[in-house]
Amino acid sequence: MLDFIDHNQIQIVFIVCAMLGGLMHFLKKSLNGETSVKVYEWFGLANVEATIYTFIVFFFAIIGAIAADVVNSQTGFWAAMYSGFVTGFAIDSGFNGDARSISSNLSTVKTDLNQLFTEPGVPAATPTPAVAPKTT
Repeated sequence: MLDFIDHNQIQIVFIVCAMLGGLMHFLKKSLNGETSVKVYEWFGLANVEATIYTFIVFFFAIIGAIAADVVNSQTGFWAAMYSGFVTGFAIDSGFNGDARSISSNLSTVKTDLNQLFTEPGVPAATPTPAVAPKTT
């Protein structure tokens, strides 16, 4: 089935479906009332830090999957669509969100790493927040 699709076309299907997965995550958030921003704001200036994190992870995950030959001519069309969609959705849901939650998550990771690599009985260094809290 779909034997006419070659190696490069499968990779393009994977990339396009990954982008659609990220877009569907925005749509889910919008329909659930979890965000009120427009789609171009979600992937842009509404939260620059989250957008940068998302695109960096997206780039490395997609290019990594292609470079590691996870998506190749042996990958079925539907498997490429599914894995691309799930990859894009997961990356956007994991990294493209509220800047304060990302900053909080990074601070938690830094604190955990500091505690892991400090000597017992020596207090760990307190990490500084990546994003200054907003005051209203």
